[in-house]
Amino acid sequence: VVAVHFVRNTHYLFSVSKDHLVKYWDADKFELLLTLGGHHAEVWSLAVSTLGDFVVTGSHDRSIRRWDRTDEPFFLEEEKEKRLEAMFESGDSGNVPSIGDVPEGAAPVV
Repeated sequence: VVAVHFVRNTHYLFSVSKDHLVKYWDADKFELLLTLGGHHAEVWSLAVSTLGDFVVTGSHDRSIRRWDRTDEPFFLEEEKEKRLEAMFESGDSGNVPSIGDVPEGAAPVV
C-alpha cells in the first residue's frame, strides 16, 4: 500500500498500491468493498474530493485517472466504454434497445 485517504466525515477510505489497483474500504469493518482496475503500473497517489463524489489517482504508467461516483459503484468511464465496445463487437446486443423496439407512432428516446 502506497497511500490511503479517508472520505471526509465517513468511515470509508481508499487505498492505492503497487498492484495497479485502487481499493475502497469500510474502515469500521475492515472490509474491502470495491476494487478498481484501470492503471497499467503502480499507483502512487490519490486525492478524494471534499464530498467524496470522485477520486483522482496518479500512476507510474504516466496516467491520471478520475473515478466518479454515480448511483452505481465507482466506475471508470473508459472501462465502461470498453465493455460496450466488446458487447457490440461480439454481437451480444440483447440488452440494447433498437429502433425496432419502439412502438409504432412513438418517438425513440435517445
